[in-house]
Amino acid sequence: MMLAAPLTSGLVMVIDDDADIRDVIRTILQLAGYDVLTACDGADALSKLTGQGLLPGVILLDLRMPVMDGHQFREAQLRDPRLAAVPVVVMSGDANVADTARDLYAESVIQKPVQMSRLLAEVSRFCRAP
Repeated sequence: MMLAAPLTSGLVMVIDDDADIRDVIRTILQLAGYDVLTACDGADALSKLTGQGLLPGVILLDLRMPVMDGHQFREAQLRDPRLAAVPVVVMSGDANVADTARDLYAESVIQKPVQMSRLLAEVSRFCRAP
């Protein structure tokens, strides 16, 4: 596991191809006081991250997405020195997601369906308290 960056950002990035999931997670996080940036796949996320001045405190990453899946995104993220330090929490409904997350050097896993308390607890580990 990678060490978490200092709690300097209240920005959370949510990468998921399911618009309903993105919207629900964004709403929960915004109501908790976090700023949220969303992306529909890994390519969209990389484009937004490279265009941002402020990096998110954590990335919530779905694994199965079209265009660029979570594995491909994570490989690209780790190759970019600026993005590599941003911690990733994998979100998935897969039974073996813990093994996959470990292989991706993810900080932790949120099992889908996402429980609000678990989501907020994980985000608060990496992002400045709102």
